[in-house]
Amino acid sequence: MVFALLILNIVFLVNAQKRIVKTDTLRYNLNNARDRLELVQEENNALRQSIKLSILAENVRISSKLINLVNSDSFSNKAFFWMKPKLVFRYKEIGCRPCIEMQLSLLKDFSQEIGAENILVVSSYKSRYDMLSFKKINNFDFSIINIDSLVNEIENISYYFVIDSTMIAKSVFVPLKEIPDLTRDYFKLIRGKYFD
Repeated sequence: MVFALLILNIVFLVNAQKRIVKTDTLRYNLNNARDRLELVQEENNALRQSIKLSILAENVRISSKLINLVNSDSFSNKAFFWMKPKLVFRYKEIGCRPCIEMQLSLLKDFSQEIGAENILVVSSYKSRYDMLSFKKINNFDFSIINIDSLVNEIENISYYFVIDSTMIAKSVFVPLKEIPDLTRDYFKLIRGKYFD
């Protein structure tokens, strides 16, 4: 009889341990599902904000300061610079540094497809020296200029747009650090529309 009770206790303990492990596994899976849901919600909110900002910036006339800077800077064939569309990446030195570096890396790769002469990076550095140092360190082939503001910009938001002789921002895109494939998709779309 004691032996039977001992066996029953062992079976009970083994089953209880299995339930504890199963409960822990379910709790772990539930926490992972919550984390994934929060990430999806963050990406969704970021995507909504990106779309909103892109729509607001579409067809905005760009400041004549940009034309003056390009015309006064060391660009070859200044007279022909605006004849063909240019992809512009706008960022500010005080923006999200990892975000900017990721976008510039993607842009560097894309410059191999459309040509560095079709890309203009417009930055806001406190000093021209800082901007030129950043360009040299990162070994960019495309043009980079320093300007305070282009239009009524939202602070510290990096964005892309295409510009031509009309000086109107077209195909505006606000990249998301969380979804770098969106930038690659944007590049494919604008390559087909403006650079093929």
